Amino acid sequence: MNRNTSIAAVALVAILGALVPAAHAADAAPPQVTAGGSGEVRIPPTHASFSVSIQTSAQTSAAAAAENASITKDVTTALLAAGLARDELKASRLNVNAVWDYSKTGERHRRGYTAINALLIDTKQLDKLGAVIDAGLEAGASSVSSPYFAADDRGAARHQALALAVAAARDDAESVAKAAGGTFKSASTTVNGDDFYAENLTFENTYSRTRPMTEGSQAVALRVTGDRAVFRRVRFLGHQDTLYATTAHCMNEPAQCQPARQYFADCY
Repeated sequence: MNRNTSIAAVALVAILGALVPAAHAADAAPPQVTAGGSGEVRIPPTHASFSVSIQTSAQTSAAAAAENASITKDVTTALLAAGLARDELKASRLNVNAVWDYSKTGERHRRGYTAINALLIDTKQLDKLGAVIDAGLEAGASSVSSPYFAADDRGAARHQALALAVAAARDDAESVAKAAGGTFKSASTTVNGDDFYAENLTFENTYSRTRPMTEGSQAVALRVTGDRAVFRRVRFLGHQDTLYATTAHCMNEPAQCQPARQYFADCY
């Protein structure tokens, strides 16, 4: 029997581009990645709730209820003798119902009555739980439900589960952000249009001057996807993949990928 109480929590974390080891233009909104995480903490229970049922049958409702009341009295006495406190016996619910038989023609005939009484119990004496259940069954109880274990103070465990959920979500978000935005999203300048021409210019990404560049960081000066782009006597200053020459659609829509022609002369 597992007596641990589980406290679970979920969290959503949004990671901005500033958390990704990559650079972005100062006037561009940083990309954002949202990830979900879950955390679970198991703590020992402080009390258990369960029900003890007494079922009787008789030809009349009065007889079924009377027999049920007699057995319920015996079961209650046995439970208290086994160590259950009087205030741990929370409620008693009695139901009396007719029992019907049906003929092949669809006619019904009352066979008798069934009385079911459920004693609802909530106890903190977990060490006596087995003895209490055995005593009830030996005294005439028909069945005992599976105990539900819970803890009184769940606040600290809930906070711990939330912290685990946030940490898991943050780890996932940072991994996604690093994988998705390391190079092409770090460019300080992006050229998407065709027939672009640049001469005697400098494209620079200054991210590395103001922030530490960790392993895997990118600070691309220029990203070009347009066709027939021409660069003459142009400087590209950045960190690691300084110039990113690529083509449109190939990153997200490989089926629509088309070559882009780009010409660089006397550039460095």
